[in-house]
Amino acid sequence: MSTSSPPHRAIPGRKDPAWKYTEPFPRQKKGEAKCKFCKTIFHGGINRLKYHLAGIRGHDAEPCTKALPEAIRECQVLLETFETRKEIKKRQREELAQASIGCVGEASSMPSYCPSGSASASVAGSVSASGSINATPTIGPRVRKSRMDSYFEPCTTSGAQPSLESMAWNKEVHNKAKAAIGRFWFYCNIPFFAARSPYWQSMVDAIAICGAGFKAPSDSEISGPILIESVADVKATLEEHREIWKKKGCTIMTDGWIDRRNQTLLNFLVFSAGD
Repeated sequence: MSTSSPPHRAIPGRKDPAWKYTEPFPRQKKGEAKCKFCKTIFHGGINRLKYHLAGIRGHDAEPCTKALPEAIRECQVLLETFETRKEIKKRQREELAQASIGCVGEASSMPSYCPSGSASASVAGSVSASGSINATPTIGPRVRKSRMDSYFEPCTTSGAQPSLESMAWNKEVHNKAKAAIGRFWFYCNIPFFAARSPYWQSMVDAIAICGAGFKAPSDSEISGPILIESVADVKATLEEHREIWKKKGCTIMTDGWIDRRNQTLLNFLVFSAGD
């Protein structure tokens, strides 16, 4: 008379299917697992238990002699999937690292960034009849040169990019990078026209020069020191223009219209021949 073992159930809150082959024990810490068959306790995560149940030696785990056949087969499949994903991630990191090295090229020192076009700035804003001020970001060809621009050379400018023979050019890596940008774009619901911003490509160039391993700033960094630095940069540039206005003179221009709520909006601009 054969007896069937009760069905195994995964532990709530733990997504890996292999946790169903464990059982709790006193003073169990995070990452520790106890084999349900031979009662061996493993430290350092669930993967060590999977090697144990799959019958694979090494990884500080001896094969389990009491594991059921279905547990052995499932852990073997889970480990095969895990190793495949790990190899894919490793290959992607190597490809991205080579792509970033190719973008920087063989230059021994970082060149200066000299953006083309005018570096003059215009100050614009909207003032409603109630007195509130609405900042109106403008996307256009006139870009204010920032102090940070001197640190980065855009990889898309002529001469900044090495020849195809001297770089590990991989179209698949570029497509994956664009797909990652698209996922961020769609998740945050960013308007498509934001890609026409004159600061968009310079941001990508700066990230590419930093190379693999660059950690994106957190929300606290963006709303804290980065924002403070940007405000200080704008104020410093504005002071430079005010000095020019004192010497060359300036003209204050205004334009007004009524929005859908019948509020009067006024847009003020400062024009100077010295800018």
